[in-house]
Amino acid sequence: METTQPEGTPMSDEPPAQPLLRAAVPHAGADTWWGVPRQLQLTETDGQSRMSTHLTTRRSGYARTAPPRRWGPLFVLQSIVVAVYLMLGSAGYASADPSTPGFSQLHDVSPDSVEGQSLLKVAATDADAQLGKSAGFAVQKFKASNGWAFLSAQLRSPDGSPFDFAGTPLAEAAANGGASKRYVALFRAGGSGGWDVVTSAVGPTAPVWSEWAQQYSAPVELFGN
Repeated sequence: METTQPEGTPMSDEPPAQPLLRAAVPHAGADTWWGVPRQLQLTETDGQSRMSTHLTTRRSGYARTAPPRRWGPLFVLQSIVVAVYLMLGSAGYASADPSTPGFSQLHDVSPDSVEGQSLLKVAATDADAQLGKSAGFAVQKFKASNGWAFLSAQLRSPDGSPFDFAGTPLAEAAANGGASKRYVALFRAGGSGGWDVVTSAVGPTAPVWSEWAQQYSAPVELFGN
């Protein structure tokens, strides 16, 4: 069968050029992505195929190979929440660290520990101020819990001998049986990592500390057996 070539049309052995095919890339029912029109072109010329993606901004009119990354308000809010959560988690871990004075659960305080020595130093300063002379302690009860501490001890002279009230404001009361040789104190951890005396009593003859839990909102377990 012969193929009749229209008059005036030159004969050519090359195949006719394929038509240009264009297909819009869909995205959620729109032809834009992040505000940028996107069009995919597929071109066949001389038996070779090539695919190119053209992204053109509406504002500047120049070609771009990738859309700009923009952080939405939801992403920013989530980032802030995660950052706050990590900060709080770190703070909670630090407060639960046994090396942090008084911030662990209820425990007996060893007088020879760093925590115990720190508390006894504050207690001695407090007792000395009330008595007007130096005093030591024979610890009977020493507990701490969550930033609180309670000490109950018998007064001793610095050399370890029984304490003598002579020359103190309680000398007369002690001579008449109106003062014991007990020292009790309630402490609260300070912001600088030290301890502060919340309240104390020198020579009490009644369990004045039984009201401290309610009066100062201290952990009641500090005063139990």
